Amino acid sequence: MEIDGILYERAALGVDGNCAFALLGPNIQEGEAEFVELPENPSSDQIRICCSQAWRTLKARLNQDFSYYFGPGHPFGS
Repeated sequence: MEIDGILYERAALGVDGNCAFALLGPNIQEGEAEFVELPENPSSDQIRICCSQAWRTLKARLNQDFSYYFGPGHPFGS
């Protein structure tokens, strides 16, 4: 996906409030995102599964193939 001349080839996975998300683009307002609600007090495995689900849903909706990385909002992120 290209925004303002920048090509985004990977989605950032993360957690925002009670949702896991996959974001393709510079931010949620300008990019494309999918959210999956997390269970209460999620384990790291549940977070990983929900982020993966959001990523797969985003890929299907955009009909594009792209990889992901753990963004700063993800427990495994930098």
